Amino acid sequence: MDILKGNVSYFPNSLGGGCPYQAMMKGEKGFESHAEKIDGEKIRGRSNSFSDHFTQARLFFHSQNEAEQNHIVSAFSFELSKVTSVDVRKRELAILNQIDKTLAAKVGKNLGLTPAEELDPLTVQFAKQNHPEYPIMANKPEVEKSPGLSMANKAGNERLDTKKVAFLVANGVSKASVDKLKGALTKEGAEVVLVSTHVGKLTYKEGGEEDIAHTYLIDASVCFDAFYTPEGDSVAVLKGEPDYFQFINEAFRHCKVIGFAKGAEELIGGTYLKDTENDKGIVLESKSNLSEDFIATLRHNRIWEREDSRKVPV
Repeated sequence: MDILKGNVSYFPNSLGGGCPYQAMMKGEKGFESHAEKIDGEKIRGRSNSFSDHFTQARLFFHSQNEAEQNHIVSAFSFELSKVTSVDVRKRELAILNQIDKTLAAKVGKNLGLTPAEELDPLTVQFAKQNHPEYPIMANKPEVEKSPGLSMANKAGNERLDTKKVAFLVANGVSKASVDKLKGALTKEGAEVVLVSTHVGKLTYKEGGEEDIAHTYLIDASVCFDAFYTPEGDSVAVLKGEPDYFQFINEAFRHCKVIGFAKGAEELIGGTYLKDTENDKGIVLESKSNLSEDFIATLRHNRIWEREDSRKVPV
């Protein structure tokens, strides 16, 4: 198996001269099914339903709530904006238009393009190499929306044994403040990771040390599902740590749960978390049962109500 180099490593493509390509396309021998004589000839084939590239994608998009659909629009806009070929952008936008015209129009607006009504001839040509009947007129689907495809519909019922929670600390942090929430989270199966200003030894306010392997410099907030800042002498250190505030602001942008111990709540003043009264995803120890409320909020996975207000600097 070769490690392919260049702009593209997939087939079909328009940017690499069609390479890599399937061996059979140039008369070469690739994988072949053994032709075995039975009542007829045994062949390897595909049902015409494989030529329907849009029904499942349409079902997924239509099953999302408004906030989730906006997330999908942002994701497509981000990825296609990084594509340097305008022709490829146009072809992909035409594909999105077959899935949902509103989706394509919103992404197109962010790209400065108007979605084409029909698929690009090159798209059709490539697809026909695997699906000769492409594109087909699909039957009306039995299901047009499925609640099970939306994360928002599972809000409040999420398991925590797949969640990773970052405890944002520095030297002088209170071990009691760390252990209070850590114990409750690990009991639910969540993984707690201490993120500090440096690797090596972390010193606790009460005495004692702990090994640290994660820092604000080398870790990214996107790798964690929720965030908690314990109290202690560490608060004074974090006030002068810009990367700490970047963690918090990015967590807010990504609609994630953010908690603060009572003695750490003053750090909110250096963030863009201004509306702490009405944001369901910000858990303050001074106004709640920290462990119970943090876990209950984390079961919602994301704070979708924050979607419209989350565009803050980081």
